[in-house]
Amino acid sequence: MFTDAGVKTGDRVVTYCFIGQQASALYTVARYLGYDARLYDGSMDEWTKHPELPIENPYKKAQRQ
Repeated sequence: MFTDAGVKTGDRVVTYCFIGQQASALYTVARYLGYDARLYDGSMDEWTKHPELPIENPYKKAQRQ
């Protein structure tokens, strides 16, 4: 899944979800696979409260390519 998402060896992976539950599992797997993994514990609930912060939809990005 990480490879399919375009993650390469040495890339930093930041996991997040709505409340952190799924992000914790992804963080653990990413670390196990050797990625530089971080967990954003504020998750989307906190991030979206700040309109100045960027949000990128990977599905829309893939459609443009």
